[in-house]
Amino acid sequence: MKKVRILLYNQVGQYPDEAMEDGLHPDSLKKQLDYLLTHGYSVVSLEEALACIQGKKVLAENSVALTIDGGYENAYTSVLPTLEEYGVEAAFFIPPALNGQKRVFHGHEIPCMGWEQVRSLAQRGMIISHSGAKRKWLHRIFYQIPNQTGSKPLCHRSHTDRR
Repeated sequence: MKKVRILLYNQVGQYPDEAMEDGLHPDSLKKQLDYLLTHGYSVVSLEEALACIQGKKVLAENSVALTIDGGYENAYTSVLPTLEEYGVEAAFFIPPALNGQKRVFHGHEIPCMGWEQVRSLAQRGMIISHSGAKRKWLHRIFYQIPNQTGSKPLCHRSHTDRR
């Protein structure tokens, strides 16, 4: 099968409705994961989904990959614990220019993740990329994360490195 579903999440948090920009309450994310996992869906890595699309890997018919957009702090505080609770992974697309900054939506400030949170996502097995990578067909990606000694490349874990 060369078809796989890729679900995109943007903001998962508890914000005023007008500030959500296609957002989702954390309880709704849990309900969606409950549904997927109890109705025969298999959550796969984005790397596996891409291999399937390219004809290099065969996946179960109900395979789905998860992506998290925007680099918002709620991806770290709300989404990551939920993914870990359910034992699934996601690809996080983060705009580096917003790292540690705040975005304003309809007068509401939404904080973005800082480098330590991004580094922690990678260390906990999540795929990390910059938000522009989606436009380049989601090829294998590396993310330069500054540390005290300069830039250290972090990449997503390999298929053989699974839980």
